[in-house]
Amino acid sequence: MGSGKTSWAIRFMNENAGGRFLYVAPFLSETERIRDACPALQFALPAEGRKQVELRRLLLAGRNVAISHELLRQFQLTDEDAEIVYDYGYTMILDEAVDTILPVQDMNATDYAKVISELEVGEDGTCRWVGTEMPPKRYLDLKDTADRGNLLCCRKSFFWHMPMRLFSVCDVWVLTFMFEASHLAHSFRLRGWQWETGYIRAGEFIPGAEPLDEEKRRLRSLIEIESGKANDIGAARGSLSATWYKQRATQDELRTLFNRARNFFWYPDHTESARCAYAAFLIQGQPPRLPHYSQDCFVPFNCRALNGYGDRDRLAYLVNVYENPVVDGWFRERGAPLDQDAFALSTCLQWIWRFAIRNDKPVRLWMPSARMRTLLTQWLETET
Repeated sequence: MGSGKTSWAIRFMNENAGGRFLYVAPFLSETERIRDACPALQFALPAEGRKQVELRRLLLAGRNVAISHELLRQFQLTDEDAEIVYDYGYTMILDEAVDTILPVQDMNATDYAKVISELEVGEDGTCRWVGTEMPPKRYLDLKDTADRGNLLCCRKSFFWHMPMRLFSVCDVWVLTFMFEASHLAHSFRLRGWQWETGYIRAGEFIPGAEPLDEEKRRLRSLIEIESGKANDIGAARGSLSATWYKQRATQDELRTLFNRARNFFWYPDHTESARCAYAAFLIQGQPPRLPHYSQDCFVPFNCRALNGYGDRDRLAYLVNVYENPVVDGWFRERGAPLDQDAFALSTCLQWIWRFAIRNDKPVRLWMPSARMRTLLTQWLETET
């Protein structure tokens, strides 16, 4: 993180202005940066409204295009269109890996029975809507997802699956750290797609694995990890997980957790809200509140590519990260099991990097989950 991958990509595209590029940024605002930084390439941004239609038109015309992750998740490519895009020789540059499988809304057993009776489920779990009955109104999005070919069923749960055909007709660069821990890497493995890794050093791309010994020594000097009895609440391996928040934690345990986070911010120097950040799982769909601290301190535990928090140096990571067990099972059954610890480590490193450490300033970190704290400290102390 912070090694200059996006800056390198901009230079790479400008130096290869005769090629055709599809740049995929985490946020719409970043697409404007790409357009402005590469004037000779005349990047087009799909207009508001029917963006999928506009993106298709631009690709079939051979234009250089910059889009958001959200549009990539939605975009479908027909067989005929795929041949045209392939012939153009597009290079896709994906800034940060994207999740390829996400749970859709929960439903009760009665509604599940109604919906599944209208579906044809393939061997790989892909669902096709074949029935004539309409689902309950609140599940109409499921039908739309199935009609687009992006609905999966696994263990009596439904998931959205990202269309992958566009990847198959482009040369692809993924600008991210710990790619092997991502959904995208596992989706590549399922298709037999191979990749090579490299890193950016002093603005240059270098093939191979990055030596991290110097970087980790620097990080060890900048990250102060809290110890002590306050960590007792996260001692068990499953403590502070999403399941713990939703099912196992009592109100007293949650109150204790958030009070300890407040005390971590408040003592000994009464740190103001503008310097604090905490991550927690949502409770009844809402971020939990810390006593006496602004809700602006809440930063989602799995955020990436957000750069507006560089002045925050007191951090509380109140979660224990596991992949959804059904998503993990889906990959596992198909021969590409997720590495839960690598997934957790990658997620927390991305979160920590949103804050002052990205500006070479020290941070204090409270990470009460023993599992998460061990993953982080072992990674910091291992010079590979």
